[in-house]
Amino acid sequence: MQMLPRLRACLASIARPAASTLAIGLLLVAALPVAAADAPSKFELLDGDRVVMIGNTLIEREGRYGAIESMLAASYPDRRITFRNLGWSGDTVWGVARAYWEKPDEGYKSLFDLVEELKPTVVILGYGNNEAFGGPAKLQSFIEQYEKLLTDLQKHTKRIVILGLIQPTWEPTSKQHRQQIREYDAALQKLAEKHGLTFVSLADLWQDGKKPSAKTVGSTSTLTDDGIHGNTAGYEKLGQLLASRLQNPTQTEPAAIANFDELRALILAKNELFFHRWRPQNRTYIFGF
Repeated sequence: MQMLPRLRACLASIARPAASTLAIGLLLVAALPVAAADAPSKFELLDGDRVVMIGNTLIEREGRYGAIESMLAASYPDRRITFRNLGWSGDTVWGVARAYWEKPDEGYKSLFDLVEELKPTVVILGYGNNEAFGGPAKLQSFIEQYEKLLTDLQKHTKRIVILGLIQPTWEPTSKQHRQQIREYDAALQKLAEKHGLTFVSLADLWQDGKKPSAKTVGSTSTLTDDGIHGNTAGYEKLGQLLASRLQNPTQTEPAAIANFDELRALILAKNELFFHRWRPQNRTYIFGF
């Protein structure tokens, strides 16, 4: 796979302090269909694309597994495409989790400072499961803020993919909360259609019909750690789902991809370096309060 030598050569450059290194390509690929609402969902990543993933815990944890990137990278092994993960656990479309000790709206501004720096040509969005706890009373404000997020992102690119909400497989999940997730998910799909964007349903993502081990407390799925957060197998399923939406996917299963384990190991090393580059643990001592 021709991408591996170039990927190894690029890893060190991410750790450099210069802001320009954030845009250096690592031959990582993401490909998702983006099309008009009345056309089939087909999309092909182009050489030179800059893909940025933005969202909550679902997106952040992908950085630990690298399954989505590995699956998508195998679809375009000869193209130079950067892939950056800006996921933040517990985040919402308001960016509140990103605010640190600052005012809530500073989190949203901080996100777009990075977006401006990375200049994405493709954006993958994963928001909604946290906001769904607000129920029907908060649905309209969620959609309005999501629309603002889309408007602000479309200043950089029109190629945006919206990921739907996930139904937990955690047994105690109430019927009311499951219904709220369905309502928020349906509203997101309608929003994607309004803007002519691709909507990828994840409602049944963690469903597998298998009996999990006793270690997976409360879950009815082998694809999660706890019925909510995906494990390695879960993220591989998600990667296969997204890869299957490519116009001409070359591979759809990890076992069929040459050097898959080595590719994923390099992706994980890249993700760790980039994570500490934009979210340093000692941020306070670097930037002050």
